[in-house]
Amino acid sequence: MNELSVETPAANDIVERGYHVMSSLLTKDECTVAASLVNTFSQDISYQSISNPSEEGYGSGWLLGDLREILADRIFEPLYQTRELLSSKEGFAMHPNTTLQSDPTEPSEVIRAAVILTGSARMCCKSILMHEEIELHTGDVLLWRSSLSKDINLLHDNTSVLFYCAMIPALPLHTQNKTLLKQKLDAYLQRRTGDCHPDSECWIADEYRDDRRHYYRMGPPLLTLRQAELYGLIPYQRDKVEMERAVVRGIRFVDHYENTRPCPAVEDDSHLEFLTLSSSADNNGLLMGQDKYLGGIESPCGNYVYGVPGTARQVLRVELATKKVDLIGPTFPGPFKWLRGVPVPATSEYPAGCCIALPCNSLSILKIVPDRNEVYSFGESDLSENCNVESGWFYHGGNFSPTTGCIYAIPANANRVMKFNPYTDKIQFIGPDFGTGKQKWYGGIEGSDGCIYGIPHNETGVLKIDPNTDTVEIWYPKTPFPEGQWKWHGGLRSGHKIYGFPNNADQILVIDCHLRRIYAIGADLKSGRHRDDNCYKYLGGALTHDERFAYLFPCDAERVLKIDCHSDEVLLIGPIMTDGANKFQNGFVGRDGCLYGIPQRATGVLRIVPRDDGEDVVDIMDCGMMGVKDKFEGGVMGADGCIYCMPLRAKVCVKIVPATTRVSN
Repeated sequence: MNELSVETPAANDIVERGYHVMSSLLTKDECTVAASLVNTFSQDISYQSISNPSEEGYGSGWLLGDLREILADRIFEPLYQTRELLSSKEGFAMHPNTTLQSDPTEPSEVIRAAVILTGSARMCCKSILMHEEIELHTGDVLLWRSSLSKDINLLHDNTSVLFYCAMIPALPLHTQNKTLLKQKLDAYLQRRTGDCHPDSECWIADEYRDDRRHYYRMGPPLLTLRQAELYGLIPYQRDKVEMERAVVRGIRFVDHYENTRPCPAVEDDSHLEFLTLSSSADNNGLLMGQDKYLGGIESPCGNYVYGVPGTARQVLRVELATKKVDLIGPTFPGPFKWLRGVPVPATSEYPAGCCIALPCNSLSILKIVPDRNEVYSFGESDLSENCNVESGWFYHGGNFSPTTGCIYAIPANANRVMKFNPYTDKIQFIGPDFGTGKQKWYGGIEGSDGCIYGIPHNETGVLKIDPNTDTVEIWYPKTPFPEGQWKWHGGLRSGHKIYGFPNNADQILVIDCHLRRIYAIGADLKSGRHRDDNCYKYLGGALTHDERFAYLFPCDAERVLKIDCHSDEVLLIGPIMTDGANKFQNGFVGRDGCLYGIPQRATGVLRIVPRDDGEDVVDIMDCGMMGVKDKFEGGVMGADGCIYCMPLRAKVCVKIVPATTRVSN
């Protein structure tokens, strides 16, 4: 321990004997506060039962940051004679008979600390030079060299709580190691619990368990500046620009945020299931690759759901009765081929109906015939003649009209509306040529008048398609919307009103089909504080069963947005979600009356429990994929009442199983 140049009883003991006890270092109140937080953590992560609380993983390594500050101030700064320290991210222990194991491959020796937060413990040292037993009580701290961990046992009963921590000087070697700094940022963003070595990153796995959930599921832990320094997330020598970069990178500071804890869990039998390919398949049944599926389609017969191939080369099929997952049909090369899908009702020729996926970068329409197990594409020549091949991203959304039995596709980069008969595969292009503008409309919603409305993304008005006459026009508000700006992204309908999700727009779009009126509601909606452009606020939502309320799921916004569809009142509800970009997109209301948002970069599935008293519960169902970005791209409600999340980068299909009965208000 060459770093210990100071002459103090603690330093001398650690150098000569290997350990030192600091009696009553923490006050009773300090121990009570820390132990209370541990108890809250244990109850929260194991909300169904706290009979087997876990001290490893699930965010435990980030829990007691305030206590780390105390240890830095009272122990490690005097020991090392420097304020510039790096701290470990160990958890705590609640189990009896704990042995402090050493790692024979440990990169360096460190000074470790064990703090007795409740109860008592007995240290037994069995080194060659000595054999001692020392009683430790609440507020005491044991310091020891990590190389002696194999010789030291801490024995305690199940009433005791112990906290572990190690710190080392933050040498330039550590602060200039870009790989290590990146690993430390990843550890923070993924809430990883580590081992006792601050100069390396070795994480404890957070294995998915249906009786566990992550403590920091609403976002990474809020830190003080001192804690961010100790964790190696910001440099000790920094300026204002460096702090702004830290926020953009995802570091969240306690003085910037409030209300980040979710409400207590609602206990019911809702849960997640993980579906993979058969075990005989390659890759151990995992779905490999990126940007695999761009949404899903329910088969009209109710037997299957399908994943729409983005970069994946085949259609993903889930058989609902057996949960069997397989890949069907021919292989289709290319990225981002089709986007979203439309179920088509049964006819005598198609007794099980069929499913259509709309062209994104592919110059074709994908068709799936469930009862024939048939997959093929059509329309290549028509699309090639009528679309700018170089533009890609041709259509974004489409609707089946029972009036004509045809599907109407909403032009994004395409010039015209595409109308086609999904039974005969006949295609035609209708309405005016809207030119080569990019991302004109995103999403089509059928109105109460039977017309189909395209939500303006970069266009200045609403697209209106009347299937009765096949007329296509742009419907403008009194003052046309500004051109460009990626304003709204899809929407939903309640009664006569269509609500457009505010992407970069600062208000919610409302299209009243009955009153023939277009207007906006909500004032100055905000994106997250990690952005300075106020973009990508909400990209999806769902309605309650009675269609009274719409809930919009935050993408880069920080809170759920609730709309009263009778009064157009807009509220922000639930805790602040600090994860940053691309949290959720679309979702559904379950048979239990709860609303479920499908995660992209969020830690899990968003769950909203509406309450009659207005105190809605907003929480997240952990899906065990903390380090996976862009997990899913949309999903589909199956005929079994379950929601199937279609894997984008995730390697499994996640099945959301709502509670079997309506959740009580």
